[in-house]
Amino acid sequence: MIEVPKEKIFKPLSPYGGFVTTQIREGWNFLNARKQLVKIIIGMGALVFGTSYWNFFSTVHVVKWLISIGVPEEEAHQIFALGETLGVICLLIAAIVFGAASDDFRSRWGNRLPFIVGGMLLASTSATVIPIFVNASNAIILVPLTFVLIFLGIGCAISPNYALLSELLTKKERGWGALGEAGFGVIATGIALFLLPILNKINFLLSWFSVSIMLLIGAAIAFALIPKTNPPFDPIDSTLQDIINTPKYLLILGKGDFRTVFFLQIFWGAAIFSVTIYLINYLDAVLHHIKDISVILVLSGVTAAVMAGPTGYLISKIGKVKTAMIGTLIYIVFALSLAFLPTLISLFSENIIFFLVILGSTGAIFITAVQVALPADLVPEGKEAQFMGINYFGLHIGSPIISSLAVYLLTPESPSINIGTFSLRGYNALYFITAICMTIALVLLFSLQYEKWLESKYQEFYKRYLKLQGLLDKAVTQLTDRFM
Repeated sequence: MIEVPKEKIFKPLSPYGGFVTTQIREGWNFLNARKQLVKIIIGMGALVFGTSYWNFFSTVHVVKWLISIGVPEEEAHQIFALGETLGVICLLIAAIVFGAASDDFRSRWGNRLPFIVGGMLLASTSATVIPIFVNASNAIILVPLTFVLIFLGIGCAISPNYALLSELLTKKERGWGALGEAGFGVIATGIALFLLPILNKINFLLSWFSVSIMLLIGAAIAFALIPKTNPPFDPIDSTLQDIINTPKYLLILGKGDFRTVFFLQIFWGAAIFSVTIYLINYLDAVLHHIKDISVILVLSGVTAAVMAGPTGYLISKIGKVKTAMIGTLIYIVFALSLAFLPTLISLFSENIIFFLVILGSTGAIFITAVQVALPADLVPEGKEAQFMGINYFGLHIGSPIISSLAVYLLTPESPSINIGTFSLRGYNALYFITAICMTIALVLLFSLQYEKWLESKYQEFYKRYLKLQGLLDKAVTQLTDRFM
């Protein structure tokens, strides 16, 4: 009797399993075929990794550190606010100045890498040295000085780093590049979330040293992976002339779309800042028992990580502007939900807050993916870093405005905003204004999309016109030949 070999039976995958398997395989093939692209994204993400770790530490732990060395709590908050304000001002100025300088710089290590690595080394050294000498009597001077130097270092590096998106990546790759950078930010925040409380229990200075180490790691990765190349042309103007002419460049060299994106960044940045800085305090005020922020932060980070792949896929299918429109619309719903949160809790339950965190994180990752990639498509050649610095300025200039507005709105004497039967005060009024900012951003995105739609319609009309003109010319020629 001859035995027939049994064929191996493959169990068919479920539709979900098949989709996940296909996405993993395509993702691996994409990475394997684009090793150089992956190296560039990791090199650029190194800066975001270090700065995100610093941002989490400064926002969550600096005030606790000041209190631990004997600074009164109210004074600790004032010192932090002063340092943050001065630091952000220096950051925004440095982003434009050093961006212009890197456009005109040439060296054996390229025109971008010296500024990226040098800025990160300045920030790292400042985080290591100065905090050692801080005490309760000199904190009012040394802590703001530390913030200024760290932010100056970040400002030196940030514009040249973002300029690489425009120089080294194609238009289709820039969305993935921005997502990769955002992913490094999520990883750094996750590490800070679990590592910093452990270090603080031993000694707060260890947390400062960890900031320095993370920035050093970022500098080393950037130096190893970012291409050391110079532009194939000489500088167009002197650096000083470029800096002086920044407003003129924005009006003349910046296309209409770039100016629209600049104002778009202002409203995006203001809205996202209001959520990033004040959300945890608001939830604590509403629910009274959320003392540990780790659950909210972990849920937000996990959502961003899970949605990164679908966001990149969405950008590749419908483009950056439409993806940003979807994210902005989601964020409007999120902000309005925060404005009317007590009513939603009374209608449903406190668990609604976890759904809102997932909703807001989804909208944020859609927006984050195009915040840098969209202006990178529009910057003029030879002035990439300066224009990315202008874009970065727009993204953060709304932060001090929101901070000042929050100080006014969160006082007991602040007026209320009346909407029908609802009276919004404090955090509720702040997040209603956040929704207004996002609504303006959505209108600006619609104007971008409308211009592109008009341009496409014109191109279609022009092609039909040329085709008709050709047919008419052919018919006239044939008619002429017949009579001749």
